[in-house]
Amino acid sequence: MSPSKVSFFLICLTFVVSSVSCSQNSPTELLETQPSLPTIEKTHEKLELAKASPIDIDIVKKYAETYEPKPAKGTVIPSPPEPSEKVLQVISNLKNSDSKEYEKYIVLIFLRLYRFHIENFKQSYELGRENPLTKEFFRIIKSKDFEKAELMPSYLAENYVEENVELLKYDLIEKEMKRIKKADEKIKKELKETTREQNKTGR
Repeated sequence: MSPSKVSFFLICLTFVVSSVSCSQNSPTELLETQPSLPTIEKTHEKLELAKASPIDIDIVKKYAETYEPKPAKGTVIPSPPEPSEKVLQVISNLKNSDSKEYEKYIVLIFLRLYRFHIENFKQSYELGRENPLTKEFFRIIKSKDFEKAELMPSYLAENYVEENVELLKYDLIEKEMKRIKKADEKIKKELKETTREQNKTGR
């Protein structure tokens, strides 16, 4: 056998032995011999909300608790109030904080507005879409499509409290709800009496 053939034979023999040896290794062992690949880990970073300032909460609380609906000059039906820049900035600060307490004060404002509507005009009225305070109210009650909605009436405040009964623990909200229920019962009673009178006249 020529030297070149011997060399070729030895190379082939080495390859066969190596292949057999590899085939006897377990899949796990084969994986262990492979170079480790870098892994991509998904990270979910939580944005830390700023700590709510007790002073800010107190400012909104005072604004809401002293608010009483009244018509603007030259109008009859009161619309949502327009807070000062200072109050709006405070609300913006609280909106981006870890506090939810201030939200009940915003709800109180709109609940009082609806109570005024139903006590004095026996119905609810449109809240509008441009007032920053109104937009914050819509955000709190989770009304995302308010810009496209046909009507955004003041009774939404009552609906929200009825759906979130824990708000009744706030005595001023409970007081407003009682006045609303009383006004509603009065309206129903008057409507019933009017219907009765119409029936009598019809006879």
